[in-house]
Amino acid sequence: MSTATMTYNLSATLAHLDATTQEILSRYPNAAQKLAESINLPPIPGDTLINTFEYFADEIPVHAEVDGVITLAIEEPEDFTYEVLENAINGELAIVKVGGTVVLNRINLIAKHSQDFRNKLETLL
Repeated sequence: MSTATMTYNLSATLAHLDATTQEILSRYPNAAQKLAESINLPPIPGDTLINTFEYFADEIPVHAEVDGVITLAIEEPEDFTYEVLENAINGELAIVKVGGTVVLNRINLIAKHSQDFRNKLETLL
């Protein structure tokens, strides 16, 4: 697929987003591509066994857990801000916030997890 075709498809897939969100995503092409690939996927099933849990801020990995063990934790300064926050569960994009607005939320049905895990997810919303 040519770059022009990919850009067109990406733009068409994310066309429903407001202009500010699209402008922010234009600065983060990897995040925009992952969002476009995930935007029409169904919610993550409520009985999903979560093996990996990852956070990315502006396309940079900042936190990762594998089987409940933290494998990456970058401490953010108190004044840390981000434009794009992504959360992946088992390698699948689950939540994306752009400019503070949730543009993807595939975790609506996840219910069979510990309160601690639910609290982690709720901090993203």
